[in-house]
Amino acid sequence: MDILISRTSMVWMLDNHGGSVSTFTDEMLEDLRDTVLNKLPRDFGYLSATWDIHMLSEYGYNTFGKEYSSEWIRQMQIKIEFSYKRG
Repeated sequence: MDILISRTSMVWMLDNHGGSVSTFTDEMLEDLRDTVLNKLPRDFGYLSATWDIHMLSEYGYNTFGKEYSSEWIRQMQIKIEFSYKRG
């Protein structure tokens, strides 16, 4: 049995990887990068001097009005070439 995939569905698979379109824009990603590089968690009422995934997730909710999972924030950190250490 042959399976046919049209060019249109192949482009859709390549672009979306079968998932939904991201609501996390490039501007939001740049804001996240700027926040991690130039602002302290203390500026936002946290007691810590360094950012962690959970704080960034809360920051995203408070700033953008949408809840993003800790895993999503971790993936965004990888995308902007930041690393993190488990504490």
